[in-house]
Amino acid sequence: MAALLEVRDVSRSFSGLRVLNGVSFAVEHGSITGLIGPNGAGKSTMFNIVSGFLDADAGAVIYAGMQIGRLSVPRRSRLGLVRTFQTQMGLAATGIADPPTRRALAAAVHALATPTAPTPTAIEASPA
Repeated sequence: MAALLEVRDVSRSFSGLRVLNGVSFAVEHGSITGLIGPNGAGKSTMFNIVSGFLDADAGAVIYAGMQIGRLSVPRRSRLGLVRTFQTQMGLAATGIADPPTRRALAAAVHALATPTAPTPTAIEASPA
């Protein structure tokens, strides 16, 4: 079975400092995969590249068999490829304390937990 997500030889530098250097990995459909490492290892940079918040200097990001390196964040989100950010606020400040919001969040989590692969043919692969 082909990997759902592949990162191939991805590199990224900031002001001449190489943060990622030829990173490659694959995530199989239905697997639970973690990315671990010490502070400054490039984990957030990798998530930002995969989710589209940053561009890679080199390499490829492939999702469901489609190269997505030039897709915008909203287009990647519609494919189901999203990220979250750490925040220092309580649930009440996020609106999650509201019962309709909690129900919607529970439905979204359930939908994300249902193993389905996106249909690459339904997604236009040109840059946004």
